[in-house]
Amino acid sequence: MWHGHFPYFVTDLVPEAITLSVLREPVARIVSLIDQHRRLQAPDLTIEEIYEDPKVFNRTILDHQTKIFSMAESDGINAWTQSIDVDATRLESAKVRLGEVDLLGFQETFDDFLGALESRWGWRILPVERVNTAGTRPVVSDAFRRRIIDDNRYDMELYEYARSNF
Repeated sequence: MWHGHFPYFVTDLVPEAITLSVLREPVARIVSLIDQHRRLQAPDLTIEEIYEDPKVFNRTILDHQTKIFSMAESDGINAWTQSIDVDATRLESAKVRLGEVDLLGFQETFDDFLGALESRWGWRILPVERVNTAGTRPVVSDAFRRRIIDDNRYDMELYEYARSNF
């Protein structure tokens, strides 16, 4: 079993692999990532300040889920953190690849995903202590939420497509 942040095309390199993936609502994913950075590395900055500062916040995570599912070996990418332009063509490719995933889950219903692993493959899922969690979610303004949505329009569309179809 391999787990980690792999571009989906890696499954083309491992024949007969069972593929599992969990998507996260894009605004929650971005806010959580920025908040984690703030807690661990920049406690004096607000999440909005971190988002605005290109020296602090790495823009390669925008439209990240679409990027991961649309990357191809021919892109010459050797790390998921590398930047690529995400566009409508990549979004369509990501949608197709979502349909190839053996089990797709969602962060907000993660227990259902674990239950599906147990029932489909007979895996016994043991309790695991969660790490890197803040306990409380930061409150963000409606304007900042809209900004994140606008900056991640392909991830928003991919996520809605997945919620509607899987």
